[in-house]
Amino acid sequence: MDSKNLCLGLALFVVIDTMYINSSRIRSQYARDSLDSFSLEEFREDYRLPKDAFDFLIRILRPHWKGVLDIETCVLMFLFEIGSGDTYRALGSRFGISKSSARKYTIYVARLINCHLKHFVSYELAPEDVAVQKYLFNNHYNQPDAIAAMDGVFLPIQRPVINGEAYYSGHKKRYGMMMLAVCDFDCRFLYVVCGNSSRVGDSLVFNCCKLKEEIEYGNTVFNEESRILVDSAFSDLEYLIKSTVRIGSGSARTRIEHAFGQFKQQNRLFMTRSF
Repeated sequence: MDSKNLCLGLALFVVIDTMYINSSRIRSQYARDSLDSFSLEEFREDYRLPKDAFDFLIRILRPHWKGVLDIETCVLMFLFEIGSGDTYRALGSRFGISKSSARKYTIYVARLINCHLKHFVSYELAPEDVAVQKYLFNNHYNQPDAIAAMDGVFLPIQRPVINGEAYYSGHKKRYGMMMLAVCDFDCRFLYVVCGNSSRVGDSLVFNCCKLKEEIEYGNTVFNEESRILVDSAFSDLEYLIKSTVRIGSGSARTRIEHAFGQFKQQNRLFMTRSF
């Protein structure tokens, strides 16, 4: 190919690429309808998030946004993805962009959220919250010292490129990682840590996580009088209660199982796709 043809090809590529970007913005009609025409109930049903929480999320992320597409469209696309479990092709068709762009921007939004909203997931409880949690666990499960429950859950992933076999679960017959979480009586997550191999037990994950260190330094509300319900796999520690007795549908520890169930129901991506 001579230099003249090369220059012409590059020029056509730039023109077509610019036309595509502009048309994709115009075709994001679904995003505009969501923001301008959806009722509050319709918005929450589609995106699993109240409209005011979405506006708050946009305010936090906007100063850090460097994408070509507008931030509202991309955040809506990300929320729809985790709520529905749609493929990138389906997302691109719905929001008027290509499959590759849908993948690129949902990953970009996820990284921004992970970077700039970490401090919104906290295991700090106010003194009045501790008293309420103690009352609820005692009233429903006869556990007067409990204020939270903790357990781990398996999340399916694609085989990692590096040390992939370490993430293979013989029990699940697939690759996965563990997510360890703590929740209160109302199934609200107070602490989450994930990324460990599915072969690593819950107790070992807890022993290596920041929460254990913070508890033992006295930097949290958890102590020998305000404890966390766990199963028999965990070590014997003064701030943990091993809940082994099951009555009816389960023990107080099943609060965390309910929390995981709600999490997967609201975020269907974790039920339909391996990462």
